[in-house]
Amino acid sequence: MTHYIVRARSDGRAGMPMFGLSGPRAKSFAGQTVHIGDRKVTVGRDGRINIPKDIMETYGVVGDDGRKRLNISFASDSEGNLGVLAYTTGESQKNAVTGTRARKQTDIRDYLEPSDAPDFNWSPV
Repeated sequence: MTHYIVRARSDGRAGMPMFGLSGPRAKSFAGQTVHIGDRKVTVGRDGRINIPKDIMETYGVVGDDGRKRLNISFASDSEGNLGVLAYTTGESQKNAVTGTRARKQTDIRDYLEPSDAPDFNWSPV
């Protein structure tokens, strides 16, 4: 599983294309539903998922610029369901930019896994 860092925008939310894809491949996910925590969000027309501000506030680590960073992993199952696992990144990546591949974490403090979502068989490490 590939882990990415997302950096909060000025409105407190963070966004990234699904699975780190770009162009038409990312846009192919537009309008689909993604499980994140105990909610469902819709992928935007540009293929990006927006991580809600409250998740960034709860699980993010503050960088030197005052913005939160969060580690995320994307998942899908054989039925086409999509999910995002969000978890607190280590201090070593508190200043990373969106899209940076996260290093293997040994200091994960908290993670947010959907409780009512399909079984994606994911692990926070």
